[in-house]
Amino acid sequence: MNIIRIILDLLSIGAIISAILTITSKNPVNSVIGLISVFVHSSTYLIILSLNFIGLSYLIIYVGAISILFLFVVMMMNIKYIELTEVAQEYTQNLPLSLIIGSLFILESFSSILIPFNNFIAYVEIWNNSLKETNTSFNIIDNKNLSMVDSYKIEDFIHIESLGHTLYTFGLLWFILGSCILLLAMVGPIALCHTPKYNLK
Repeated sequence: MNIIRIILDLLSIGAIISAILTITSKNPVNSVIGLISVFVHSSTYLIILSLNFIGLSYLIIYVGAISILFLFVVMMMNIKYIELTEVAQEYTQNLPLSLIIGSLFILESFSSILIPFNNFIAYVEIWNNSLKETNTSFNIIDNKNLSMVDSYKIEDFIHIESLGHTLYTFGLLWFILGSCILLLAMVGPIALCHTPKYNLK
């Protein structure tokens, strides 16, 4: 257990360092490589936490598609090092303004998240009442020998199986509709950009 905790801490530190290198690097190729490192660390962290589907989605979508696409585009661009340093100097001139805007955003986020101390006892009482109602409902189900799922037990599923069971059982129509929309988004631009060739003799 302690080894897993140490590995998770190392992955968190690696993701934070990679994110900092992604932002502070002047070379766009190094920035994209740092972005790939962030997603690899994050996906490994999620897979260790048994969130296999989300971790594999990070690897397939972000690392396998988006980040590699960014890397190819950046490597094909003819950017000189002098141009990169000039652009970096222009951005560093606006650093105080970005720090002010970031600090205001963090202050607003914390002020909206933090609960006032006067209402804390009321929230605790509401939480305790909801837990009591949940426990009584589970006791009623156990006493009547009822099952919350018809033919499967959710606790026996792994993460991908539970998502697949929920998606293909309760959201099949929305899944097919989303697939048709994605197919239309792929075929539509191809049809619009296609110009037929006529043989003029």
